[in-house]
Amino acid sequence: MVTNEWHEDGPPVTVEDIAAAERAIGVRFPAALRAFYLEHNGGSPVDSAPHPLGVHGYEPLGTRGDLVQLHGDLSEISDEARAFIPFAYDAGGASFLAPSADDPDPRPALFFVDGGDLERIDHPLEALLPPGRSSAR
Repeated sequence: MVTNEWHEDGPPVTVEDIAAAERAIGVRFPAALRAFYLEHNGGSPVDSAPHPLGVHGYEPLGTRGDLVQLHGDLSEISDEARAFIPFAYDAGGASFLAPSADDPDPRPALFFVDGGDLERIDHPLEALLPPGRSSAR
């Protein structure tokens, strides 16, 4: 059974916090990701039901070790990663990356830190967000 309980990883996020993150990384959040962060600041659902696409948890915004820091770390490994927003991770440590709101290709990507490989995945961003939760506002 899926619950609506959530483990938050950081304090509530405001529109201003998202704008500051966009300026810091130089990438505009797509609407679905913006809506997610206005509802949750990273974290994971309390229930133990696995996400159908392997998402293990979501990166916080505006806290130590947040997605802005991770964006910088990934950008040092791969120039291609600079155009994406790291917002989630799998159990093996790979990062799910959201495309910029300005990217003509709306497909998210999976970034494998150990090899520095970035691969677009054939699922919409919304499929990687918590089932039955956020939608574009």
